[in-house]
Amino acid sequence: MTRGTDMNVAFAITTPARAADPRPGTRPAPELDRHDHLRREHAGYPPRLPSTAAPGPLRLREPIAVLADVLGRDGAELSATQTQQRNLANADHLGILHAIWTAETTAARDDRYRDLVLAALPPGRQQDLSPHPRWLFRTLRGAELAGLDPAEVLRTAIDSRDLAGARDIAAVLDARIRPRV
Repeated sequence: MTRGTDMNVAFAITTPARAADPRPGTRPAPELDRHDHLRREHAGYPPRLPSTAAPGPLRLREPIAVLADVLGRDGAELSATQTQQRNLANADHLGILHAIWTAETTAARDDRYRDLVLAALPPGRQQDLSPHPRWLFRTLRGAELAGLDPAEVLRTAIDSRDLAGARDIAAVLDARIRPRV
């Protein structure tokens, strides 16, 4: 049976395999009884017939019965169609869209905040902020979400005290902006 997203195809074999036909007068091989036992078990029949019944040829099974045995499952795993429908239903979920939007726009927003910081710094301090100015950018994002202008918040933080002796300008600015946000 195939498992596709648009179409599934099932091949149901309903005729049992033929057993070897031993010649009359010879003793049947002991493997034939084991083979018959396994064949009946795999076909879904009782492994042994009652002693009153003669072991005749196996009946043809209905294709729907064969497929019912194949498709019998506990429902733990979703089918391909169910997975596709669930993914399509969740495609417009706001939580998922927000995560996608945030992942796609973080780099551009961080570049904008870096440009704002470098433009607001005094001419002698316009160096690289630090290897990881992530917390400053998160604080600026929080200020922006709170309705504050990030450029104005930066100017206020820079003008509040001198930056002389600051080893990590981003950390100093972050510490000055946080209480305001």
